[in-house]
Amino acid sequence: MSGVKTTPTGVLRVQVPQALGIGKFNSVLEKYLHAYQRVDVEWILSDKAPDFTTEQLDCAIKVGNIVDPSLVAMKIFELPRIVAASRDLVPHPKRILHPSDLKDSPWLSFKTHYTDQISLTHLKTHEEAKLKIRPRFCTDSLFALREVALLGFGVGVFSKWVIEKDLQEGRLVQLCKEWQAVGLPVYLIYPQSRLKPAKLHAFIELMKTQKT
Repeated sequence: MSGVKTTPTGVLRVQVPQALGIGKFNSVLEKYLHAYQRVDVEWILSDKAPDFTTEQLDCAIKVGNIVDPSLVAMKIFELPRIVAASRDLVPHPKRILHPSDLKDSPWLSFKTHYTDQISLTHLKTHEEAKLKIRPRFCTDSLFALREVALLGFGVGVFSKWVIEKDLQEGRLVQLCKEWQAVGLPVYLIYPQSRLKPAKLHAFIELMKTQKT
């Protein structure tokens, strides 16, 4: 490829959403740092829109659809989203079969993606159900959403990986198991350019191996 150096060197600057930047890409980072000893990585945790020029970013990881035509966007994976709550709040989760069963429940809102309404789709029939909600707690942090759910204050829609361990250990329970919110696509993005440094090219190739 034109402009690609054969030996990655320098500093690779990557902006990553805070919820994804801690732990989600450990395997890729470990492989990259081991394989490319002459590259240092600056891993920038931020939920703001990436400013490639001012921040001198090589690339960024972004959740949600990419509309900027000046960017190259490579889809890494999609994050499944499920409904969950603490067992103290919902002691009989198997009785919650349809989203309408939750219409009178207290809700927690992740305002980046939903505030006063959620839309869920049945995995087999593809029926769509929309539910008006009045959140008791609203946040822009997935980790804060999880903590308040663990305290038993409401039902929330979560990226499944964030609460996987809580589900396994019984602290949270999945509700309406046949229903899910629309998954969130996760992209690796970088500015269009004929010059792609070897350090970036190597990182892109490793990111292609990343699993959900």
